[in-house]
Amino acid sequence: MPKIDNITYPPADERLLKNKDLGFMYRVFLKKRAADENWMFLDTTAKKIDPRTQYPVYFDDKGKYAINVDSKIKLKAKELAEAEAWKSNEWKKVYADSRKSINKLMEVNFEADFYKSPAFKEFHQKALYKAIRIPKGLKDQMKMDDDSLLLETVVMFMADKKAGAKAAKNLSARKKTPLSPDQIRKAIGKFFKLA
Repeated sequence: MPKIDNITYPPADERLLKNKDLGFMYRVFLKKRAADENWMFLDTTAKKIDPRTQYPVYFDDKGKYAINVDSKIKLKAKELAEAEAWKSNEWKKVYADSRKSINKLMEVNFEADFYKSPAFKEFHQKALYKAIRIPKGLKDQMKMDDDSLLLETVVMFMADKKAGAKAAKNLSARKKTPLSPDQIRKAIGKFFKLA
């Protein structure tokens, strides 16, 4: 599971799709990447397996949302469809193998990009505000009592180096701390991983 700034997120497979906070965002991301057939297949087949109606949509190469799975899986699906063996137990293996393949494909191909996307970064920044506790040592070093202002500066540094530098410059200029912007960055860097 990806861990970003000590916050653990689900892998970019159906566990991410099921996440109440990030699932919709991931679907939008996949749609923009022209890979919406993946989540559509996983969502649809999680509820019901219906080879007769789902084969032409997902397994047929000319299907509206043709999935990208191993040719052995597609050939088996085609063989069963051509034989009109819609109630065959072999479909269970076709679906199970397809779901496993798509989950792996999504994780390998989209996880890194999703967790670097602007939409996720914005979400993560909000999550950081909730997760971060300002250590007393940092408050003492910066000679600051305003947790919210210090928290905002820390989050800026963790999310975006330039935004953090700007926040540090602002803190220093407004005399909220006696430290210079560079000293602020170093002080925060002792306690938190910076971008």
